[in-house]
Amino acid sequence: MEGIRAAHAIRARWPDVGVVVLSQHADEAYAFELLRDGTAGPAYLLKDRVGDLDERLRDLREVRSGRSVMDCLDTP
Repeated sequence: MEGIRAAHAIRARWPDVGVVVLSQHADEAYAFELLRDGTAGPAYLLKDRVGDLDERLRDLREVRSGRSVMDCLDTP
């Protein structure tokens, strides 16, 4: 959760900054915690899916535009 806490601290200080969290946890609880304070500008991306450069650039553009991006997460 360190990355999630850092994302919240960054957004608290600079609310217009998009934050991308790269995580190894394919658990929806982490993504939901990232979205706790709103859905404008965060991204929760899984480390094992960062290989597709075009997809990651698209994700960064979405975050820059104030939208959120969530990788598909495994759900029980």
